[in-house]
Amino acid sequence: MMNENGMDVEHKSATVGEIKARLVIDGGYNYAEISIQGMGTSAMADGEGVPIFIEKYEGKWTLHVWADINQEDATHRIDLTDALEGKRQGEELCDGFGMATGDPQQDDELVVDLDGSRKQRK
Repeated sequence: MMNENGMDVEHKSATVGEIKARLVIDGGYNYAEISIQGMGTSAMADGEGVPIFIEKYEGKWTLHVWADINQEDATHRIDLTDALEGKRQGEELCDGFGMATGDPQQDDELVVDLDGSRKQRK
């Protein structure tokens, strides 16, 4: 799918257990939005709100969260500059789920990739 500037936009939806989520990524405007069924924002109709929004804002990646559906503006804005991989210090690496590489996980997890494929992690 393309946005009005002809740039790629990806829409993905997944349901795992009780969680139904939608991810939209717009490469032209440098943002990603995450919707979770049953959560929303004050200005949007039920099922249309996006309480989690990540964008490149004023040259920095910023996470916007609407933790209160009754607030028009985001309740939290977090600068993600220090989350950039180039800022990593130290040697211990993790697997993307917060687990140190090589450490056994306690529970199995179902992972849904952006291409819609599903795999069980152990």
